[in-house]
Amino acid sequence: MNELIKVLDTLFGDLDSAELDLEEAGIGKPDHPFFQEFALINKSIWSLKDLTSGLLEQLNHAPDRVYYIKTSTEVDSYIRVHAKNERDAIQLACDVIESRIESGMSEFNVHTYTEGEQAVDYRHNEDKPVFTFPYAKTE
Repeated sequence: MNELIKVLDTLFGDLDSAELDLEEAGIGKPDHPFFQEFALINKSIWSLKDLTSGLLEQLNHAPDRVYYIKTSTEVDSYIRVHAKNERDAIQLACDVIESRIESGMSEFNVHTYTEGEQAVDYRHNEDKPVFTFPYAKTE
């Protein structure tokens, strides 16, 4: 592992030096005939430096422990629902968003808690519902 860190340190230094050498050569001026090529080379050097420094950071700070962290995220979502009453509409909207979150994060240990409230009072037939509350069929 120490050998890899030494190699990456050397590589980072060489990339840094190459970047400075190109700047000193004056190729970075927009009126230079090789400006486009210089820009591509410079972009590649920056990308390699970024990759090298990221790998060095990982190697120099290898994890000593496993941490269990609780995170909390707030997601606002507007869902159009057709229902007989506001309570049913809110329940369906909450169920829909929770199923979306759970299906998107099914491989992770996730607990969801969702609350809803009416956001806009649409008049009858003014807007098309995306979801319809599944009422039991009455005969």
